[in-house]
Amino acid sequence: MSAQSFLEVIQYRARQHLLFLSHAINQMSRTDRMISPTDVRQVISTGEIVEDYLVVITAYIPESSQWDSEFKILDEVPAWVCTQCGEAYFEEQEVAEIQTLIRAVDTQARKLKHSV
Repeated sequence: MSAQSFLEVIQYRARQHLLFLSHAINQMSRTDRMISPTDVRQVISTGEIVEDYLVVITAYIPESSQWDSEFKILDEVPAWVCTQCGEAYFEEQEVAEIQTLIRAVDTQARKLKHSV
């Protein structure tokens, strides 16, 4: 398959259904980035192949030391969950709602920091 054909398949599939892993949401939602699902969709639809290979973004076993003791899980957030590994995949709407919550918490944290 040519690189252009591969790109066309990716763009077609992304128009059909786009899911986000928790890791992607974490990286997109960093306060220095705040990349929206719409931004991702735009890049996919107008992007180009820069190299003729596929890159695996992450592959690691998380260690408990990597997580803050205040780590919270949002209950009742709809997600597609892999029956083999348990990984959650989120729809664009859920990503947008999660990012709204993150922005609200970040704004509140900045207010508290400045009031001290």
